Amino acid sequence: MKRPFLYFTTFLIMGKLSGQYAAILPYTVLLSLVFCIVCGIRKKSYTFIIPFAVFIFALGLHFATEKETPFSPWEDVRLKGSVVNIQYTQSGKQRLDFRADEIIIDETVEETDIRVMIYMPEGSFVKTGDVIAIKGKVADMNKPSNPGGFDMGRYTACKNYDTAVYAEKVYLLENGKGGFYGSLNAFKERINSVYKHVFPEQEAEIISAMVLGGGSAVSEEIRELYSLSSISHVLAVSGLHTSVICAALIFVLRKFLSDRNTYLATSAAIIGYAFFTGLSPSVVRAVIMLEVILWGHILKRESDTLNSLCAAAFIMIVNNTDIIYDVSFVLSATSVYGCVVCAEILGSEESFKQKILSIMAVSFVVTSMILPVMANNFHHVSF
Repeated sequence: MKRPFLYFTTFLIMGKLSGQYAAILPYTVLLSLVFCIVCGIRKKSYTFIIPFAVFIFALGLHFATEKETPFSPWEDVRLKGSVVNIQYTQSGKQRLDFRADEIIIDETVEETDIRVMIYMPEGSFVKTGDVIAIKGKVADMNKPSNPGGFDMGRYTACKNYDTAVYAEKVYLLENGKGGFYGSLNAFKERINSVYKHVFPEQEAEIISAMVLGGGSAVSEEIRELYSLSSISHVLAVSGLHTSVICAALIFVLRKFLSDRNTYLATSAAIIGYAFFTGLSPSVVRAVIMLEVILWGHILKRESDTLNSLCAAAFIMIVNNTDIIYDVSFVLSATSVYGCVVCAEILGSEESFKQKILSIMAVSFVVTSMILPVMANNFHHVSF
């Protein structure tokens, strides 16, 4: 089967959507089964039954992982646990990736294991690895009453959280050593302090966003200017940055190592870079794609870019089926798919003039593919 992950990912998404919207379930099951049977007969191969199995697997995966918030909207809650990671909102407040191990209800302590997004109050700051107790209110996870309104429930599910809490009081119980993420954050802070010392404030913010993944610290004014210029994507670490780093590492390491060891070292380095920048969907997608390509070279197997893209999407969706509603994931996958399509067109063109015209068309094709996503989620588009 050529490009198997293209079929796997397509049927996986169909299964997820069918589980989400039960009304279309009978039709999608029938359509999937007919498609697999027809393709199997035409190709004289039974491998086309595999996508249907993936489709059924996706249905079970959806029902097994469907998240229900353990709290009521705006309920008072007290949680105890540890800080896994820290990000910053545009207003400068901390937003915590919090692993709760205890819930306190009516002075009764109940053990739990949930992942919570904590919005810290202004002026309160903690460090990665700290053990804290928080008192606050649970965010409203219900669907917005107005069309186009912000859906907190879907947003937290996309990010693989169980719920979100607005903290009112925070109590530090134990200073943590930070562990793996703490060491990474401390290293990032040291690099960021160098940027602030060497460059002016605005330039330091931009460089930090492009290199370290600190896009949330960029001022609203700078973000708006980049958005109006249609280059806001450079403020977030993405596949572009990851690919450049990967190519640079291969170029440098080849001077000192064999090809096989160069690819092995680069493979380890870009995985570390993904953790270093916070495991954003665009970086994870790019890293998985690059890993498939690198290991193809290591094992001396030919790689296919579209199949690598679908393999990355497949792994990410299996890990969290709600990621298909994440705007950054959809934009990332869609734009790369547009680039892959254009690359295949460019490869088939022979004359120099046709290649120049095709190169000019790349931006138009990619923009055309992401415009519907931008219009649906942001209610405006830019060219």
